[in-house]
Amino acid sequence: MSVYRIIDANINRVSEGLRVIEDIERFIFEDAEISRELREIRHLVRKGFPSTELIKSREASKDVGLKTSKESSLDRKGSIEDLIVSNFKRVEEGLRSIEECLKIIEYYEESKAYEELRFRVYTLEKKVFLNMKKDETDFKK
Repeated sequence: MSVYRIIDANINRVSEGLRVIEDIERFIFEDAEISRELREIRHLVRKGFPSTELIKSREASKDVGLKTSKESSLDRKGSIEDLIVSNFKRVEEGLRSIEECLKIIEYYEESKAYEELRFRVYTLEKKVFLNMKKDETDFKK
């Protein structure tokens, strides 16, 4: 079923976005608390719906979005702040997609777990940006 393909793609998208933010928090801002929470959420995303149907439905080589992505420059980043913003949005949108798709294949409780993670990410996003505003770092570097 193609819904599993959507869930698989979004679990990967969310995990990758979380990893980017986690690495920034760990290696640039050296914030152990935030990087730990991001890591925890990333692991919960990966383990939240362990189904062999996900890998069975994967068709990365046939993804029609790859060509669009390669031809687009909308994903350009000019700063660390841009990178953080775009990855938080990627994570939030991916979590919402997972949540909604799980509902239609009758995994309602699992969808609620992803909803809870989405709200955790919203809270964490605010915390990251408040911390960035306190930091005098030049985000253009």
